[in-house]
Amino acid sequence: LRPQYTVFPEDPKGFSLDEQYYLGTSGLLVKPVTAPGVTETTIYLAEAQPYYDYFTSKVYRGKRSGTNVTVPSALHELPLLIRGGSIVPTRERPRRSSSLMKRDPFTLRIALDASESATGELYLDDGDSYDYQKGELVWRKFAASKHGKSGLKITSEDYAALKEGKEVADGVEVVPFGQPGQFKESIGEVRVEKIIVLGLKSKPTKVSIGGVEIEWQFAPGVAAKSGAEGGVASVLTIRDPAVKIVEDWSIEVTL
Repeated sequence: LRPQYTVFPEDPKGFSLDEQYYLGTSGLLVKPVTAPGVTETTIYLAEAQPYYDYFTSKVYRGKRSGTNVTVPSALHELPLLIRGGSIVPTRERPRRSSSLMKRDPFTLRIALDASESATGELYLDDGDSYDYQKGELVWRKFAASKHGKSGLKITSEDYAALKEGKEVADGVEVVPFGQPGQFKESIGEVRVEKIIVLGLKSKPTKVSIGGVEIEWQFAPGVAAKSGAEGGVASVLTIRDPAVKIVEDWSIEVTL
């Protein structure tokens, strides 16, 4: 958990906030509700970026000077926002334990920021041994950025290779990278089953990978860059793009 002041150390308005937290570097912002009978609560946003309700995709806009927004928080509603500029990977099939999810597919939620871009990471290892120090791991960097005049490119790259094996494992100066390993091979067939893009400014004309069009759906709504207050974000859903979590790939969204 990262308190508000650790994410925005130059914003004194956040120093006294101890009831809302960012979850690591994921871009998820949560405010637990601990009082009975509460149906709404306020969340402080410290930057001029869109934040999206994780469950409904409603857009809340922050301000450079900081602002409070009111979000639903009834018993069945969790105040959980995605910070604009984040890509959040999740496994969404209910299991009795995390170990049973090892070969489950991933969903990527891409929350575009005001510049219509986003980044995120996914780190995986066996969860049992210290073999990650020998390079037995998967660390991916996801990015969404402008492509062409008005399009969007979504990419996946080997983050350990991009870092040349440095700053990967505590206590290890350089971790071996860019080569096959038992762990990587064991999850080699794990795929991305869905990609959700929040905040596109218009309906795409084509979504493709390697020049081949793939299945997608679009629900119109508020754009990340529009500046409009409130409303539900536009949602692009790319279904089963046939890409593997351990591989490099690129998807082009043409607007």
